[in-house]
Amino acid sequence: SNPVAHYKLDESSGIIASDSAGTNPGTLYSGATSCGNPPTAGCPTWTAGKINNALAFDGVNDYVDISSISATGGEYTFTAWINDAFSPGSFLFDSDTGPNRFIITTVGGNWGGVNGAISLFANGSVINLGAANSIPSGWAHIAVTLSASSNIATGYVNGIQTGSDAYTD
Repeated sequence: SNPVAHYKLDESSGIIASDSAGTNPGTLYSGATSCGNPPTAGCPTWTAGKINNALAFDGVNDYVDISSISATGGEYTFTAWINDAFSPGSFLFDSDTGPNRFIITTVGGNWGGVNGAISLFANGSVINLGAANSIPSGWAHIAVTLSASSNIATGYVNGIQTGSDAYTD
């Protein structure tokens, strides 16, 4: 099937993360405030990445809002190149703040995830998809697959499965 969204992050300026699939552009935020154009202080910044460009986040409250996408009720794969400069509370994906909130992170924070591993927060439960510090320093490719038909989440680091567990959608 066709991708729901694909963010290359090849931009070098502005406040929009273009969706190569064409339907779900993301907006850069710092906390609850949409970044201005050009982005204001404290906002994510465009920088060189593993492949072409990337976004640098301050580890406090930066994110790209893609609220038009729901991560529940389907078959999904989330992938990203990440660098190990994460701090507690950093999320790779956060669907919303409601009862169906869905988060992918690599830091433990105060809600039970494991530092240095892929953790998933779904429907009020924490699912750890790897041992502590299973993500190496430097650039790493991470992936999470979700299967609504089997309710199984699987994590991968650099193409190697790090964990798999049931989740409630």
